[in-house]
Amino acid sequence: MPIRVAYVVEYPTPYDVPLFERIARRPEIEFTALFLSDVIHQRGWKVDPEGRFPHKYIPGKRRFVSANTQFTAFWNPGIFAEIEAGGYDVVGTSGYIPFTHYTVLKWCKRKGVPHFLRSEAVLPQKRSTVKRAFKRLMLPPVVKGADAWLAAGTLAKQYLIHYGADPERVFFLNYTVDDELFENVSSEARKKRDEIRREHGISAKYVILFSGRMAPMKGLDTLVDAFKIIKRNGADAALLFLGSGPLEPQIKSRIEQENINDIHFPGFHQAEELPAFYGISDMLVLPSTYEPWGIVVNEALASNLPVVTSDVTGAAQDLVIPDKTGYRFKTGDAADLARCIERLLASDKLRRDMGEAGRVLVKDWGFDRSVNGFINAAMTAKRQQDI
Repeated sequence: MPIRVAYVVEYPTPYDVPLFERIARRPEIEFTALFLSDVIHQRGWKVDPEGRFPHKYIPGKRRFVSANTQFTAFWNPGIFAEIEAGGYDVVGTSGYIPFTHYTVLKWCKRKGVPHFLRSEAVLPQKRSTVKRAFKRLMLPPVVKGADAWLAAGTLAKQYLIHYGADPERVFFLNYTVDDELFENVSSEARKKRDEIRREHGISAKYVILFSGRMAPMKGLDTLVDAFKIIKRNGADAALLFLGSGPLEPQIKSRIEQENINDIHFPGFHQAEELPAFYGISDMLVLPSTYEPWGIVVNEALASNLPVVTSDVTGAAQDLVIPDKTGYRFKTGDAADLARCIERLLASDKLRRDMGEAGRVLVKDWGFDRSVNGFINAAMTAKRQQDI
């Protein structure tokens, strides 16, 4: 008999919905997603999970806290009645920081309900004394109290173990994209590369792509500094900022004041429109100063692109293999980033070889891996309570 599993998650995203759809097909469990909101207003995503998998929206309140990290505090007191009325055998949460998630974990512990939690957090290079003390006080009881854990990647697993998780009960639920879709659509766009580039006013020989939110944690000034270096060194390259966010006006103002040429802003695009931009690009650069994962790395590799990331990016540990699928540069070091970009620009063969290696690697980080991780976490949590 399948076990009934409720998974508490903030809101539907274009990355979660296809994953949940696949989880719900598995015969071992009866899956229900419990969303705390129908949408996050700071994102422009248009996602409708209706008819794709069982789900419910739990009424509540939310407060937007940080434009940088997109952190939103949720309070959904009806969640406890739903868990009891739903007769769920296991409850999972997509984190522990939003207040609703935290109280669900504590409630499950008190009621003896098997539960697991997922984390994408990584241990930062620097942290204030106050935050370090707060984490040391608050996190171990929450993390240790779970019956199983899901990690977004290797660095997230290390984070969970650091705060008390049993390594034998940590499974992977990584960020996942439809790699075949990105491969096929980007390949078709590549055939019309010159035409599409002209439509966006790009005349340079090479295109360096940034894809994501234009927020402080993304390290955009470092990217602009590195771009200035490679332009001074004679690179025939353009920089493409795909996305939007609170820093967009500031970056545009800086570019205008410093008279930096060949930087383009195609704006925000829905998920299904992204592969074409990868198809017209020569590499992806993700210069974040803090990035628990970085799903754009998956997207780029699936699109046969080499990737340059900061060394604190979560996905870098698992997907950006130096000299094979891309390069990692020292966070905040524009000169180091420029050297990595120039290394890729110098060789068409190197970019092709890295793109092909990345395309092969990312297939092992597809939906099956995450679905199996979710099932294993749910089943393990149930067994722990039965012991």
